[in-house]
Amino acid sequence: MPSPSTSRSSTSTVKLLIAVIGIWFSFIYYGSLQEDITSYTSSSGAKFTTPWFLQLIEASACVLVGAVGAALPYFQKNGKNLIVRGNIGVTRKRRQLE
Repeated sequence: MPSPSTSRSSTSTVKLLIAVIGIWFSFIYYGSLQEDITSYTSSSGAKFTTPWFLQLIEASACVLVGAVGAALPYFQKNGKNLIVRGNIGVTRKRRQLE
């Protein structure tokens, strides 16, 4: 009979493999969608000519999401969960106005 640590280890390995496969699938699907956008030609013959702009928007969104993700543990660790506190403040003010 396998020990509990061996069982946990195999469960972790399976979870890791599922995550890796999911990430690979997402990247392949994203590449397919991006290729459809950049190679699109309308019925009038116009083509998508600014793939650099699409990359700029994508990179900006990644930086924004990364900055928020990096900041959240700091705020939660220091007892300053701004999302919860902001919602509580808005709810209190709303109740005062009613």
